[in-house]
Amino acid sequence: MTAAVAFPAFCAEALKDALLLCADTLIPALFLYITAANLLSLCGAFAPFSKTSAGRAFRRLTGLSDAGAAAFAVGTVSGFPSGALFLARMKNAGGIGEDEAARLMPFVNNASPAFVVGAVGSLFGSPAFGTALFAAQCVASFSGILIEKAVFGKAENACRSLAGEDFYSAFPRAVRESVFSMLAVCGFVALFSVPCRALESAGRAGAFLSSALEIGNGCAAAGRAGSLSAAAFAVGFSGISVMFQTADISLRAGISMRYWIIGKLYSSIVCLAAINMLAFFDLL
Repeated sequence: MTAAVAFPAFCAEALKDALLLCADTLIPALFLYITAANLLSLCGAFAPFSKTSAGRAFRRLTGLSDAGAAAFAVGTVSGFPSGALFLARMKNAGGIGEDEAARLMPFVNNASPAFVVGAVGSLFGSPAFGTALFAAQCVASFSGILIEKAVFGKAENACRSLAGEDFYSAFPRAVRESVFSMLAVCGFVALFSVPCRALESAGRAGAFLSSALEIGNGCAAAGRAGSLSAAAFAVGFSGISVMFQTADISLRAGISMRYWIIGKLYSSIVCLAAINMLAFFDLL
């Protein structure tokens, strides 16, 4: 409020650029992808994953329930907020326990391949960097689940299965949820654009601070600063903005956020280590 009153032109410029970022990069990269992913999820396309040979092997290795394995598939393919929405849907339907859902939330609610490879890769003019960063994010999520199994043990299987909806009810719901999701994403990007713009003068350090606040502005700041590490941190940590978006979905479904920060910090460390190692060997 103080910034809006004291520096109205600065705030207006930051908001305008944030909305341009949404229109030029985020919405084209995410909207159709999120809609298709939501439709597949609502129709139950991901549920059979846990019944396949690969799914059974994955569940034995990770100790996840059927619903947990399906949530990992959704989160990997769809990105946020689809991963959080799927877990909330499974929790409300009795398909997954609260503790497993809370443990999984940091690792199934990641940036989508469309955003990381397409949007972030284009910011650096390097699809190879985007691909490597998405692979690092997947490694972070998978290894995080393995660590949780070692610490907490194997999760109980779902108490009931979640049937998919028919196409005629799933399609309009998928579009509606995607519109609301994109509005929320753009709203948070716009809101956090003002503090992120104020941090730009700090160079690469400012890019890291922006990445801690909001992933879209953080990646854009990292691209302008030419910092691969700041972009890796942004994707791994996801930002406070995504944390609040996830909390809005999670807490309404009765899913605790108690594992979120430590899970995302772990993911950011893995992404940072992987990208810096690849950069050191000039593989990006």
